[in-house]
Amino acid sequence: MTPEELLRWFHDHVRPLVNEVFPQRLPILDDDARRLDRLLEQDDRIEICFLGNCAVGKSTLLNALVVGDGAVVPSGGKGGPLTALATEVRYSERKHFVAHYHPPAVLNKISFALERQLERELKGGQPADRSLGVGEDIGAGLEPADREEVLAELDDAIEGDATDGEVSSRLDHYRRQAQLLIAGTQDGDLPLDYLVDCLRLALGQKPREREEPSEDALARIRKTQGVLARARDGQPYERFEFESGDARGFNEDLEAHVAGFLSPLIERLAVGWPSELLSQGVVLVDLPGVGISRDVYRRVTQEHIANARAVVLVVNRAGMPEGVWELLRQSGYLQRLVGTADDPGADPCAMMVVVTHVDDTTRDEWSKRIAWGEKPKKADLFRETVAETQKSIRQQFIAQVRDAVAGETGEIGDTVNAVADHLMTSVQVHPVSAPEYRRLRAGDEDDPPFLKDPGDSGIPALRCAIQALAEDQRQALRARRAAVSERLERGATHELNGIAALSINVTQSAEQAARLRRALELVVEQKKKEYLARRGGFREYLDAAARTRIRELVIIARDDAKWRVAGYLRELRYMHWGSLRAAVRRGGVWLRGSGRNIDVPNDIVDHFHIPMAAVWSEGLLKEIRERTRRLADDTASMVREICDRAREYAAADIDPTRVDAEQQRSADQAKQFGEVGTEAADELRKEIRKGLADVIEPSIRSACDEFVRRGDHIGSGVKNRMLNLFEELAAEATEAAVEPAVALLRDRFESVREDILRRFGDWGDPLQQAVDGIAPDPGSFDTERAVGWQEILHRIWLARPDTTDAEKADSESAGVIA
Repeated sequence: MTPEELLRWFHDHVRPLVNEVFPQRLPILDDDARRLDRLLEQDDRIEICFLGNCAVGKSTLLNALVVGDGAVVPSGGKGGPLTALATEVRYSERKHFVAHYHPPAVLNKISFALERQLERELKGGQPADRSLGVGEDIGAGLEPADREEVLAELDDAIEGDATDGEVSSRLDHYRRQAQLLIAGTQDGDLPLDYLVDCLRLALGQKPREREEPSEDALARIRKTQGVLARARDGQPYERFEFESGDARGFNEDLEAHVAGFLSPLIERLAVGWPSELLSQGVVLVDLPGVGISRDVYRRVTQEHIANARAVVLVVNRAGMPEGVWELLRQSGYLQRLVGTADDPGADPCAMMVVVTHVDDTTRDEWSKRIAWGEKPKKADLFRETVAETQKSIRQQFIAQVRDAVAGETGEIGDTVNAVADHLMTSVQVHPVSAPEYRRLRAGDEDDPPFLKDPGDSGIPALRCAIQALAEDQRQALRARRAAVSERLERGATHELNGIAALSINVTQSAEQAARLRRALELVVEQKKKEYLARRGGFREYLDAAARTRIRELVIIARDDAKWRVAGYLRELRYMHWGSLRAAVRRGGVWLRGSGRNIDVPNDIVDHFHIPMAAVWSEGLLKEIRERTRRLADDTASMVREICDRAREYAAADIDPTRVDAEQQRSADQAKQFGEVGTEAADELRKEIRKGLADVIEPSIRSACDEFVRRGDHIGSGVKNRMLNLFEELAAEATEAAVEPAVALLRDRFESVREDILRRFGDWGDPLQQAVDGIAPDPGSFDTERAVGWQEILHRIWLARPDTTDAEKADSESAGVIA
């Protein structure tokens, strides 16, 4: 019987009768039915996220995994991608993709930035008038925050805040996006006034000059206008590959969206492909390059990491980039692991490191040895390089993680160290050569591979590792479904057997049942006081946890967050004063195209989020689960004593399977309490960061705005003033977050508390229910109605999906549901 069939059988046939005869015992069955329903609804897709810097070969790697010698995700091309989008690749029998576009305001912002830059150039480098001026129709459609950001970037360039080309890089980013939209390539040097006019045409505005765009540019402008129209209406664009020679047109359209002229307008892209790797629910997600430092990068990355079953960190032959631990924090991966430290299996997310360009290292080594007069084979050198790379990358990863947690102390430090230990022991390292694998698959004699066996490229092994991970996750989900299904079926069958026994006892064995009930109720009287004392003590514990324990844990988290933030602020002292001022003028945020970013609000939130996740998982939820299990196990032990007494007293008068089934029912219920708090923990992980951000971010932005309004961002000693500002803001923000954090934890704790109390309420009086299950009281049922139950039980038996024809034929004489 499948889980779906079991649920239909339970709801349509079993539940109505149990509700009539044993309504007090129904909630336990209903609870398992609800749990099984949720497990069946749970998405069984396995999301694998690929994370890494631009130009490390992520797209080439994904193509090799999915199709081998084809292109599913076109390369970002020279200079890297110009937009922070996540591309999902999932299974589909027909090749297709669905593009969701940014709203027109995104293009509006690019156009506004270029217009202001043009005005500045026309004025000989002087600041552009902050009134809307010539670009009124463009700037009027911008959000105030976007408009101020563009103007601030231009002012920074004039006032000297540009360090190492930071601001010019940001402005160049806008220009390259426009160049890509109009010319189809980010390389080139189209005149700025020409780009401005073309963008105006795309936005439906009147151009400033009269120079006609080229025919190719006009085609792209018209396509862009169609995209903007779809974006205004909220309509995604879906494209299928048609069988009648459409492959080239489909691939060109896909490339235009992923890496071509439309890419700056893409918000999300989902690609469907008939790939064996994807056929079992695997979804590969190409996340924005780490070098794409924009707010949207952090948001998109964190959303996907929160649902991933594995994170694949892609690095090239240069080795592990600096700040891996920081990358894991910014992506939300670290917080997720800390939040499930008490039960890692509840929400697993593996870590893999894939090293690309190993073939380039091999060629370099081969050339070197040839120069020395040696004659090595490239394939042999490649295998040596793979072994050395795997060892060195693992060592680099472990070294960085160890350095990052070297100062961790206390309870929260223990949790973080446990997460670090898990990462260091479980990380998989896969050196690969996607280009060599593609050459082997293509078999092009004009582009021969130096490897002879596809397995040597590392791609098949990586594919197998992903498939094994996916299968493990599917097996785990199937196992959870099977466990609940078995428990529900066992419980339903037990209740039906009880009803069958009762229908016989009502007419045949009332006196025997009454004697047994009296004997068992004596045991219940002896245990009742102990049971009520244990249950009352547990309720007092829950109340005390809500009153005092949560605040204590938040204070611990606050103190730990202060320590983490202090370390973060020390690092800011090494930043150029111009970068600090650029951040102050933007509410504490200065995200550059490369190098170290400053994002004070988000970083403080993350540094508070880590200890909050730790105190919830290790400090509170783990403790609650242990106390709950202890009470449930003690209760099951008392029921076991009642069952033992039943076996001793009336071995000849009752069916021993009835006693065994009642004892099993109690043990099953105790096991259910091991899952308590799981849903609340999932919700907390999603809510806690937002709750902290809602308090911390506005206060920091407001204080930075006031700092600038007073003019404190200019003049002698400005760097120290800005550092002092950030220190004051950090202290104020962590203090201000305490009460919202307490409220948030109490709210989530209340969900856990209600879940626990509901489960115990569903259990009712387990001691008395054990007596009722073993020796039901015939006097409490209508005799005539009880006789009719046997016919209903027979129909329920026949309705079981797994009842064979032979069993149905024999069921006429069956007195129980077996």
